Amino acid sequence: MATKLSFFGLNRMYQQHINNISELRLKADISGQFLSGENSISLENSLSAQFKREYSITVGSGTDALFLSLNALKIQPDDEVLIPAFSFIASATAITRTGAKPIFVDIDPKNALMDLSDAEQKITNKTKAIIFVDLYGNLPNIKALEEFAQNHDLKLIEDAAQAIGSERDGGKAGSIGDISIFSFDPTKPIHAFGTGGAILTNNKEVAHYCKAASQNGKNPKTGKYDQFGINSRISESQAALIQWQLENYEEQLAVRKQLAERYRSNLNKLPVEILVNEQFQYTGNFHKFVIQTKQRDALKQHLASHGIETRIHYAECLYYHPILSDFRNQCFNAETLSKEVLSLPFYPELNIAEIDYICEKIKTFYS
Repeated sequence: MATKLSFFGLNRMYQQHINNISELRLKADISGQFLSGENSISLENSLSAQFKREYSITVGSGTDALFLSLNALKIQPDDEVLIPAFSFIASATAITRTGAKPIFVDIDPKNALMDLSDAEQKITNKTKAIIFVDLYGNLPNIKALEEFAQNHDLKLIEDAAQAIGSERDGGKAGSIGDISIFSFDPTKPIHAFGTGGAILTNNKEVAHYCKAASQNGKNPKTGKYDQFGINSRISESQAALIQWQLENYEEQLAVRKQLAERYRSNLNKLPVEILVNEQFQYTGNFHKFVIQTKQRDALKQHLASHGIETRIHYAECLYYHPILSDFRNQCFNAETLSKEVLSLPFYPELNIAEIDYICEKIKTFYS
């Protein structure tokens, strides 16, 4: 067994597919079209087709995708947007970037997804939208979520940054609500060698706004700069890389499920909760394999002593970050989870023996 098991396997992915990746990047570079070319158009068309959205716009990051989506929905300063208290910081700072106010909502402890009953208690006449985060690749009851938004006259943005490939009750991550966003950050199952994102919607006005806004506000019909904009695009080589992964994703999803099953079978008799357990009941992408234990810090240290790198997603609720402290409230489940979650190494390039080794050391810790 290797003396060091890294949390991320990006180097393994590159080494296994070096010929394909080199060919894709070389072809894109030789074309001389480095931005907004055939690869970007092809990727946008593929995303629209696969997730049954009329429009798809590639942008520079998932963070920009959220920010531009809120702008497109005309979220104004002093508006309120519901957001889970337990997520990556970009989910919330996209809101503050518009001048609006994030309203932090507690989570369901079984899956770390937003608790809609708590969300309902926090709606006011200023509440205009909800950003629902598909954390760890987990999906909600889609019908219930969309009905909740409709019943309260809220725009619904699905932050599917971590969930590409997850599917539940016939609905796919990327197809929920008014707008869905993806991230192609290197930590994601489908990723750029850098960063990238996408906005998916059926709303023509939203799509046209986001397309222009991602190119400094340039009107594609007139060439005039007649609206708000930023520079937020992905390169042609990155688009080609993402497209190639998208075309081969079913194979990766099968491997991810197999590895997740191995973890589950090894850990099912230990005093830990598996926060992606629900994904075994539908098609999950198992973006991360996350366990919950009251002995999190000691277990993390124990695994590190055996060469196993783990991470914590996330170590504190969003409102404890200094940049968001003005919006602090208390979300009991989220705060509990932040002290107990541990993400184990998980990527298709891991092998069964390595997962067994990790689980063996976890068992040793509890024995």
